[in-house]
Amino acid sequence: MSPVQKILKTLENSEPPFDGLCHACESQQATFSTPFRVSIMVERIVEEGGEIRPSIAGGIALKKGKSEETWEQLRFPLLLCENCQRSFERSRKWWQMKTKLKSLSMVILLLGFLVLSYFNMEAVAVLSGVFAVVGIIAFAMQHRVNSQVDTFIQRWIYNIRWIPETLETEEEFTVKVGESSPFEPVISIK
Repeated sequence: MSPVQKILKTLENSEPPFDGLCHACESQQATFSTPFRVSIMVERIVEEGGEIRPSIAGGIALKKGKSEETWEQLRFPLLLCENCQRSFERSRKWWQMKTKLKSLSMVILLLGFLVLSYFNMEAVAVLSGVFAVVGIIAFAMQHRVNSQVDTFIQRWIYNIRWIPETLETEEEFTVKVGESSPFEPVISIK
């Protein structure tokens, strides 16, 4: 069975790692459940290339080839005890704040650069080259280091059996996190 099939089977049967124990500390019963949805691209079919057509106005219009994608959805809960849930929510809020601060700092840097360029064109010419090189290096490092999963999410879901294997074998996927809710374990009588 593939890792995805193993996850689905254990979810269906409420077996470990989805038996009600906290996924983070693995020592207490879970009291909160946070839904995760992983969309995995299974197949992409691309028709033979596109077209290049001259337009009547003298320009050239590029038309991309059509493509069809098939995605598979994997839904699973992150089960956490009360202490781990507090830690999860703190890391989620910190990540959201950090993302907003990054955007704000970029706007402030842009405004500062525009003010500087208005008053001192020579310094702008020198700084433009330096900023371009630093920006290209930072951009390349970010793409090399970051995976498709936010770092705050990795910490929580990479401890769940078969999740890391599933995500590492896939080339294109997205991960969405829902809102947490109280977890009620399913009691089955056999």
